[in-house]
Amino acid sequence: MQTATRIYGQNAASVQTAITIGDHFGGLQVTQIMHSKMHSGCMFVASKYLGSIADSASVGLGFTTPAVHVHAFMSVMAGGDAHVELYDSACISSGTALAAYNYNRYEGTDSASTTIVYNPTASVTTNMTLLFDTMLPGGTGPKTPGGEANVAEFIMDTTTCHLLRITNVSGGAKTFAVAVNFIEASD
Repeated sequence: MQTATRIYGQNAASVQTAITIGDHFGGLQVTQIMHSKMHSGCMFVASKYLGSIADSASVGLGFTTPAVHVHAFMSVMAGGDAHVELYDSACISSGTALAAYNYNRYEGTDSASTTIVYNPTASVTTNMTLLFDTMLPGGTGPKTPGGEANVAEFIMDTTTCHLLRITNVSGGAKTFAVAVNFIEASD
């Protein structure tokens, strides 16, 4: 196991940076926080090819954060127009578990504490907060190029359920995929 000391700061453009002093690279290294978290083994990804989704049908990912704050950022890829929503404090039960993989394949472990399920049983209630609500343009016509929506990054509260819901509004069945990248860190 390699050891290092990290000093955190923020540059003039408000980009968080870590200065790493240690034996990982043989000396002084300056990296952005995200890259530093990847090296420290606390950055994960869970993704799912959703296949063909009927028009007006919805699919979702439910995720529950552990007792540490989770820095999450999500991407939705679509072959047609879609409505994308992210809810906080969702009521989620059941669903098919998705594996989360550590970005650090050398030193990391795949034991993320955040649980993620595909196609959860979830109900929209008045206790939920709609954090993100957008339209993903996928194009029109037979040669639709598709599109991608990058859901804004969020620092999720601890021990909270969240719902990322994607609704196909393209007028026909289209293929969709989703990826959730996240960091579990106590700092």
